[in-house]
Formats: sequence, structure tokens, C-alpha cells
Amino acid sequence: MGQITTDPSLHPLAETLSEEIQLATQLKLPTADGICRLPALAFRGKPLILPNVPDVMELDIEFDPGTAAQVTITANQLNLKWKAATNDLEFNSSTVPVVPKDGRVRLHVLLDVPSLEVVSNGGEYYTFEPRDFKKLDGKSPLKIAAEGGAVTLHSLNVYPLKSIQPPAIQE
Repeated sequence: MGQITTDPSLHPLAETLSEEIQLATQLKLPTADGICRLPALAFRGKPLILPNVPDVMELDIEFDPGTAAQVTITANQLNLKWKAATNDLEFNSSTVPVVPKDGRVRLHVLLDVPSLEVVSNGGEYYTFEPRDFKKLDGKSPLKIAAEGGAVTLHSLNVYPLKSIQPPAIQE
């Protein structure tokens, strides 16, 4: 454990934290035979469904397409389809090439009130489309499906966003 001593002259709040603070300086991931104990999620056939994700969210997903012919991600006004045969990502009405990097596809998706944005493989491609805010209802299911084979989901992070848009006036 490392130690940090606060100096009250650095910040007014530091006076309340004038005692030493213990910080972890080393982290270790437990493994069994060199393999992480919490493996990635592999699924085939039945889709992965998260029933109540916010309509306004940030989605970060990384998957190994494996033997899947197509990976589909859907939510309120979001329809992403990655196709293995062409290495293309169809995003509502747009199509961009997305070739797996080191065997994985990474997508960063922002679903805001006025827009949908997708960034692939750390900034390789960016695509944007308007969103019909009148069709937002608060929460909807997020569905991830693999067709034609198995896909391995390495990471999935969903973060709710607070929109800068004021709430709609109800009549």
C-alpha cells in the first residue's frame, strides 16, 4: 500500500482530509492456469436481451464475431448489423466498412435525444444520423443477437446519459 499525505494549503477541502490516505499501488487479476476466472460471454441462438436500458445512453461493446454470419444490436431507433461476409456495419440507413482488429469489433454508440452516433474500432469510422425524439419513451430493450454461428461478447458497457435538451412540455 502506498501512502499520500494531504497538504491543507493545496486545497480548502484538504483540511478535512489531513490524515494519511491509503492507496492500493498494485492490482492483481486472479487467474487459474493463466485464464481469467470470469470468461467472456459466448452465445448462439437465443439473443442477449437487456430489458430496460435508457433511450438516451452511451453503449460500448466489443465482440469476437467467431463463426457468426451477422451480429445485430437493436434498441429504440437503433439498428446495427455487422456482416461477416462483407465486413460491413449497417447503421439504420448508412453502411461503413468495419474489419475486425485483432479478431474483435469494437463499437462506441451514443444515443442522444436528437441523434445517433457510432464510432467503430477506436475511431476508424464515424457515422451520424438524426433521431426522432418524439418516439422516445424512457426505456426500451437492448438486444444483441448472432446469426449463423456463435459470437463472443468481450465487453458491454451501458451508461445512461443526461441530455442537454429540456424535457418536453406535455399538453
